[in-house]
Amino acid sequence: MKKSGFTLIEIMVAVAILSVIASLWVPHYLEQKIEKKRQECHFQLKNFFQAQQRYFQTHQSYASNLQSLERPFNGTHFQFTLLPPHSQGGFLIECSGNIDRDATLDRASIDETGVITQLVDDLRY
Repeated sequence: MKKSGFTLIEIMVAVAILSVIASLWVPHYLEQKIEKKRQECHFQLKNFFQAQQRYFQTHQSYASNLQSLERPFNGTHFQFTLLPPHSQGGFLIECSGNIDRDATLDRASIDETGVITQLVDDLRY
């Protein structure tokens, strides 16, 4: 009489194969998840830039605080701060947040030229 089922060796081989696949896939998945959060920061900075441009067209100067801008911004992972500008009559907005739960904050900024600068890349620390 033949018994049906898997032997212990077959199960161990299957578990080993799944472990190798998981060890290759999980780091890539986590990196993609962090990159998505970073893209959220850049997207929100672009929204702030556009809001500052609209404010400038109405008032002939940039807003001196973020509350003066129309706020369609819902950054859940980041804090946005209006900093002193690099140039007279400009603006500098910084986005900072802990996107991967370590001690280092990911930081990016945008100025009146619309250039986004990654100040601190949290993945590199």
